[in-house]
Amino acid sequence: MQRPGWMVETQTGDGLRLNGFLQITGDDPPSSEIASTNPSRKIVWLVVHGVAGNFYDSSLLASVTEFLLESGCDVLRVNTRGHDPIAYFSTPGGRTRVGAAYEMIEDCQLDLAAWIAYLRNLGYHKIGLLGHSLGAVKSVIVARSNAAIHALICLSPPRLVPRVLSSDTKYSEQYREDLQKATQLVQQGKSESLLSIRFPQPMLISAATFLDKYGREEPYDYVEMAKSIHVRSLWCFGEAEVVGQRASFQDSDQLLSTSIASMSNHTVRVIPKADHAYTNARGDLIGQMRAWLAENI
Repeated sequence: MQRPGWMVETQTGDGLRLNGFLQITGDDPPSSEIASTNPSRKIVWLVVHGVAGNFYDSSLLASVTEFLLESGCDVLRVNTRGHDPIAYFSTPGGRTRVGAAYEMIEDCQLDLAAWIAYLRNLGYHKIGLLGHSLGAVKSVIVARSNAAIHALICLSPPRLVPRVLSSDTKYSEQYREDLQKATQLVQQGKSESLLSIRFPQPMLISAATFLDKYGREEPYDYVEMAKSIHVRSLWCFGEAEVVGQRASFQDSDQLLSTSIASMSNHTVRVIPKADHAYTNARGDLIGQMRAWLAENI
């Protein structure tokens, strides 16, 4: 049975209204007085969905949220502008179309900055970021630059790097074809034209967004970005991901561990037999999170 909570919303710096769901460990409604005086609110976790996801539809994030609440943490699950395949927003300048098909990754900084400001206004002084899949990559981007972030949990971030994606044993040819199509469409002034892709995620995506998410060589590679994160962090991967054939996850745990070997604030864990959604392995995932929280938070 899901604990009660409150539907909340915030507005980004560029005028998009985003929704979320706030759940707290006590019975009182959220307010700045409660958040700043209740000792149980030492940290609130801001939980970020993956590509084309949302704050209410992931059983994985629901399970993780319930664990965090049981651990005495408050939790805010949120939408970013990349929620669902295609999303429409009303803004002061009129109706606009975003969603996973049209978002640009760097705009996650606007989205999460708005949610962080919302939590700060409630009186929270320690904010943790937890993201799954693309949400984990977004969390890494923001954790590097936002001083309000106290801790970070990344669940199965993909490596969005062309040299990695083009090495995939099954989809490399299609990836290169889609990359060429997207490049040609943008050059022809058709950046919002949609492509149907199978890799790295089956979806409809605009040419411009495909190039932004999957066609830029280094900006979103968390293996490198992790070097500039100095808060306590936990990185989890499913065993089926890192030993599998998908280039975007293969050996990611080893590559990350090597990259951050000299940094004691990072913890990398592989969950036995787990896939990308941690199906049938959520007990083991939560066990690792419990141990990490006890030692670091």
